[in-house]
Amino acid sequence: MRTIGIFLDTGFFFALKFKKDPNHENALKILEEISQKKYGSQFTSDFIIDELMTLTWIRTKNKQLISELWEYFHPSTRICHIIQVTLDDIHQIYDLFYNFLEKGKFLSFTDCSILFLMEKLNIHYLASFDSNFNGLTQRIY
Repeated sequence: MRTIGIFLDTGFFFALKFKKDPNHENALKILEEISQKKYGSQFTSDFIIDELMTLTWIRTKNKQLISELWEYFHPSTRICHIIQVTLDDIHQIYDLFYNFLEKGKFLSFTDCSILFLMEKLNIHYLASFDSNFNGLTQRIY
């Protein structure tokens, strides 16, 4: 049985709030589709929040933007379910990460966590502007 849902990647969140991002308009369009429940429920993970906060600070040095992004995860204004990666998950993500390396393909550990969680939870779609996911999952961009 497949749960229709969408996993929200780091770049999606960043592009929503950072108007200078080349994918800003695409992110707004995806957000509208999400609000219409086109893809079912929305998910992200604690790994994505970690990556997003770090990426945002490195790229912008803008504390206000970080606060605005945090609103997507604050309990009263959260726009998605947050999956907490377990220690058992980390071991399985490592195996996936290492298998990609064995095949001569690099995919970040965080990106491997996305693929792992999508499979584990039967999440069908991925909102991501990262072309590394091409051919690996159904990417919405």
